[in-house]
Amino acid sequence: MKADIKNAWLEALRSGEYAQTEGELHNVDAGYCCLGVLCDVLVKRPELMPEGVSLSENEKGEFTLAFDYENGPRDDVVMATELPFVMRDLFGLTADDQSTLIHMNDEGDDDFVAIAAWIERAIAEEVP
Repeated sequence: MKADIKNAWLEALRSGEYAQTEGELHNVDAGYCCLGVLCDVLVKRPELMPEGVSLSENEKGEFTLAFDYENGPRDDVVMATELPFVMRDLFGLTADDQSTLIHMNDEGDDDFVAIAAWIERAIAEEVP
């Protein structure tokens, strides 16, 4: 994972600004899961996104990952409960990372501070 994305995500998780929920990336009435916090950070900081890729959120709390191809159509992927493989790949998360994070958030009773500590230890930063 790129250091700037990881650091922004960790800062957000530790900020106390996000209410924690489970089962969805973002429930507009209840809060975010830890992966939803990552999505929200990337919506608010589009400069962290790779060129040609954007992330947005609708009024229902669903995130849309969009790819603009130079010589082709735009592809959109709507996310509500987890990150699709293409987003995990973009940001250096494995399927196992995602499974662990979902378990910690939804079933493990871990708060965002504990989840941030795990991310800091377990998710490697990309070497430039």
